[in-house]
Amino acid sequence: MSRNRLLVLIAILTICVSDVHAFGRSEKAATVSAENQGGMTFRTSFPEDARQGVQAGVRAVQVRGTIRIIGTSTFPDLVISGTEVGSQDSQTTYWYIIGDERESLHNMQYQTLLLEGEENVIELRFANGSFAGLRRELRNIKIIE
Repeated sequence: MSRNRLLVLIAILTICVSDVHAFGRSEKAATVSAENQGGMTFRTSFPEDARQGVQAGVRAVQVRGTIRIIGTSTFPDLVISGTEVGSQDSQTTYWYIIGDERESLHNMQYQTLLLEGEENVIELRFANGSFAGLRRELRNIKIIE
């Protein structure tokens, strides 16, 4: 055997014996909250505390925020980005506007409004079953301000 063939055979055996080829295996995956590469931070796992205190289902809420369109020109979504009235959480949340009120609210883009409606929280999952986030939908909307 030539020296090059021997080196290739050793490299192939090393890869086969080790788990280097098993990309994406959960037992080998590191659960790191963020990686820093070149001054940019990338999230490598979703924080589990994002769903604490949030219950799936329907409840009445008042939301103050700005009406915007997100998505693509093929699949646009009308959302209100803001905070829930009376909530201790000051973080901006997105509620997808569902229902007949979409047409009337579509003309109010980039206005800050106070809306009341029914919030439906849907827990999203990746194909492997891990938690992907929460989708908040707002239905039966009434414009307060």
